[in-house]
Amino acid sequence: MRGPFGGDVKKEFFIPKSAYAFKVYEQGVVYNKDPNIGNYYISKERYEKLKRFAVRPGDILISGAGTLGELFELPNGIEEGIINQALIRIRINESFVDKEYFKFYFSWYVKEVACKHVGASVIPNLPPLEDLKKIDVCIPSITDQKKIASVLSALDDKIALNKKMNQKLEAMAKRLYDYWFVQYDFPDKNGHPYKTTGGPMTYNEVLKREIPEGWEVKKVSDYADLITKGTTPSTLGFDFQDTGINFVKVECIENGQILQENLMHISEEANVAMKRSQLRSNDILVTIAGRLGSAAIVSEHILPANTNQAVALIRMKKEYGHLVNYIYRVISSSSMQKRLQGSNAQSIQKNLTLPILGDIEFVQDSNCEIIKRFNEITKPIFLRQQENIQEITRLTALRDKLLPLLMNGQVVVG
Repeated sequence: MRGPFGGDVKKEFFIPKSAYAFKVYEQGVVYNKDPNIGNYYISKERYEKLKRFAVRPGDILISGAGTLGELFELPNGIEEGIINQALIRIRINESFVDKEYFKFYFSWYVKEVACKHVGASVIPNLPPLEDLKKIDVCIPSITDQKKIASVLSALDDKIALNKKMNQKLEAMAKRLYDYWFVQYDFPDKNGHPYKTTGGPMTYNEVLKREIPEGWEVKKVSDYADLITKGTTPSTLGFDFQDTGINFVKVECIENGQILQENLMHISEEANVAMKRSQLRSNDILVTIAGRLGSAAIVSEHILPANTNQAVALIRMKKEYGHLVNYIYRVISSSSMQKRLQGSNAQSIQKNLTLPILGDIEFVQDSNCEIIKRFNEITKPIFLRQQENIQEITRLTALRDKLLPLLMNGQVVVG
């Protein structure tokens, strides 16, 4: 069932959250896989009028516009409420269809059957429900459904495990950075925490706080060879394609990683035309529009690659390569994230400028010995993250190859 008409859930009907209010579930719930997303509520009176659109645990919500194939199963303990007009609610008869099988089937079905059935391989909205209902489908027995779902779920579980591991590794490196360069409790020459054991500090007028004695304040622009941003291929007359040069967009940069499953692709000709923003290993990428300040370091395995106008790249001079990991940590630190995300709060269209990135300040010891030691300790963390990402890419490719074969019966689970 698709959500109610927009006129039934207009903003003028929304009320503050309370014990007597009912939640209006929106697409953000599906995209973020989080039932707590959203702050729209309606009164009990309006809820009773729209109760046929109500949700309950186990319902599968599907985005009816935007990214096709996105779905989310509502967990136990959700707030009572209804879906809005951009969502579709599906309740599975589990005596005929395995729920996990359905989720995989639907992802394949929308992209490979439903869209093509209505004459378009890429469309901004799902086909009308009446059109979907008219299409005949053939599904295997419930036993075979469970077998297929088991195979695909195992791949998904491993992909999810690798992502979770990378998040934990990122958190480990962040904690170490905070301990060494925010609290200044890096190991001194005797292996003791510097500031805690009385290491000399001095007040810095630029940062308006104390830093270790003998340390200096520098800017990213002091050591950068290049600070630039990419281009939208369409402005140069190029389109995206299924394969080719990797193209990094804002959605690709998350938790310090470049998510390869979100990469787009451009032709070699487009890459040549966008020469200035061709990526190199150890470039630092920073999102400057949309989700501000997300950063990642470019690794060799995604190259050749390019990026768009919403992503800036910072390339350090060759002799300052030892600062790449450290500056990435500076940009990703909690204090810098707050600064970057609030730097243009008055602008209607929030974005960061290249000069703002160049003006990012950081502290360094005179010979960078502490920074180099930090890099030595965190390098294995970075390498393990890259290994996990490459495995995620391989498993995702395998899953996406198996999915249509299993769904149309070309491959059978023994």
